[in-house]
Amino acid sequence: MTTYRKITKRMFSSPLICYICGDGARGINFDVITCMSCKAFFRRNALQSLNVLQCRRKSNCEITIETRKNCPACRLQKCLKFGMKSKLMRLESQASTQDIQLPRPRPLNLLQNDYSTFTIDQWNLLSNVINVCNEYNIINDIKCLLIEYYSLPVRLRIKPLTALSYMNKSLSTIQTILKRSPYFHSLSLNSRRSLIQNNTYLTTNLNSIFVSSEIDRWNNMNFSMSFNTLLGTDCVTQFSAILKRIDSNSISMKLMLFIIVFSSNCSIIIFNNQQNLKNKSTSIELIQIQNIFVILLWKYLIYQYGYTEAIRRYSSLIKFVLDILYETEKLTNNETYHQILNTFIIQTENLLIL
Repeated sequence: MTTYRKITKRMFSSPLICYICGDGARGINFDVITCMSCKAFFRRNALQSLNVLQCRRKSNCEITIETRKNCPACRLQKCLKFGMKSKLMRLESQASTQDIQLPRPRPLNLLQNDYSTFTIDQWNLLSNVINVCNEYNIINDIKCLLIEYYSLPVRLRIKPLTALSYMNKSLSTIQTILKRSPYFHSLSLNSRRSLIQNNTYLTTNLNSIFVSSEIDRWNNMNFSMSFNTLLGTDCVTQFSAILKRIDSNSISMKLMLFIIVFSSNCSIIIFNNQQNLKNKSTSIELIQIQNIFVILLWKYLIYQYGYTEAIRRYSSLIKFVLDILYETEKLTNNETYHQILNTFIIQTENLLIL
């Protein structure tokens, strides 16, 4: 375990920086790492229309520590661009109102909003998890893909080409996470190979569902039909139902993605004595790494929601992942899907192992 603590400290030692202005950040506010000034600014202005706040120039003002007060319109636009969510402010307001109406005893709830549970290394690791996921943000790529898709004649929109392109982009995100992670490169070759072979199916589907929720296109009939052709109607129906239960907190989903990426096995286990012996040391390595991200997710949920709500959300995330795993295993009998994933696994092994 000591080895992985050293990796965390060595590779993730940079201070937290506000995504909006570059000032020193004080934590995650409205789903984005920001300073207190940008947090307060967003709280004041998030519910205003961008038509009310207008830039006097060309709507491309640079937002820095020195200039952040010069143009509220561009500052708000940058807040929204980096993913700050006004709906979290409304939820926070509703929770505050509920506390007033239904007061609850607090003296024994020592973990409620205990900011001190995060170490500096954990804050930095959380920042880097977000950065890695944002570095290859496929949401804009998917939106461009959809624009091209909707320009096609209607008869061509139901073909599986769009679904294939979507899956390929989702797979590339998983590849980026592995490539950028020092934990992955600290593993033995056998452990890396085992991780890629056993977890690709679930991580791909988890990431695909997360992106689907961000672009809000899964319920579109033509878009769904392209997946029906590839995956089958029953599978798409089940994934659509699961999508409705996704956690609205994108940081929770990103942390869960890392937890699944470093699982010892997220696929059906076929008993094999020889393979079982080889995988024993691999499992120990991966559990040590996975435990780092499990603790990080748990502390983040407590920090964000308090102890009681953290329990509920953590349980919901586990159920959410298990439901995706259940549907994913059904897809192993789909030859096209199986071929796409196997091709990716071979490519990833060649890129990151050989």
